[in-house]
Amino acid sequence: LVPCVIALVRTATMHGNCKALLVVHSLCSVCLLISQISVFIYDIAIDNLHPLSDVSERWFLIFHNVFYFKTSCLSLVILLERCRAIRNPGAYEKQSVNYPLVIVASFIATLYAVGTVYLIYWHGWYFETIFMMYCIETMVMCISGVLYFYSKRRLRDLPYTSDRVHAKYQIVEILDFSRAILPSLLLSALLKSASLVPTMLWQGGFISYVTCCLFYFTIHAINCIAMKATLFFCHRKLLRSLQILCCSNGRITPEPAPSSNTDDDTKLYFSQLAVAWN
Repeated sequence: LVPCVIALVRTATMHGNCKALLVVHSLCSVCLLISQISVFIYDIAIDNLHPLSDVSERWFLIFHNVFYFKTSCLSLVILLERCRAIRNPGAYEKQSVNYPLVIVASFIATLYAVGTVYLIYWHGWYFETIFMMYCIETMVMCISGVLYFYSKRRLRDLPYTSDRVHAKYQIVEILDFSRAILPSLLLSALLKSASLVPTMLWQGGFISYVTCCLFYFTIHAINCIAMKATLFFCHRKLLRSLQILCCSNGRITPEPAPSSNTDDDTKLYFSQLAVAWN
């Protein structure tokens, strides 16, 4: 995951808002894995290798699930940001990173995650929070699919205006992202569903708590790694950034971003075209 985070930070082929939200999402996945490692270290330190319940590990599990639910909410936030970009892609492409937007979005995702964990551990709302999680996952996949087909139509019907270059660049970026994120989301939804099985079996008394933790944490770890790996594998530009990072010993040359004088070149081109037509 760490190389993926570095590649995201150093890539120049994605709008700043989307890149910042993806970095926050990846850092939450890293924190989720750190919380799992912390549980194992804590159990070894207090010689609690065969716990019968989650009492001694309650706070570790709380932090683990906060990051778990935050990543789900951030996936929805990222897709909503891409929907905002497709509304006026030409103007959006010219904008820089909106850090207040990123901070507020991350804060809202944190509030959702903390509230969900509070309902689970203090009110016992297990099935209700599972339903909420599936609602978010369904919304994310539906938005991703609609965004993919809508961006294809916008690219096909893009008018020949002075803003066409900026708009086309942003729409192609949205199209690549929506095409890459959908397989990642489908895989993540399957793994999240699989992680519920050991939890239900433990709650029903069919397996021990140790066995539940073994499968639960393993599936969550695989989900974190597989989701990012699938996203990078399906996104051509992100994969290229990761390959450059891994093959250059940390010396990466950012991919060329649109030049600052693209707008002037576009206006000059259309003015020359108008003169020739006249």
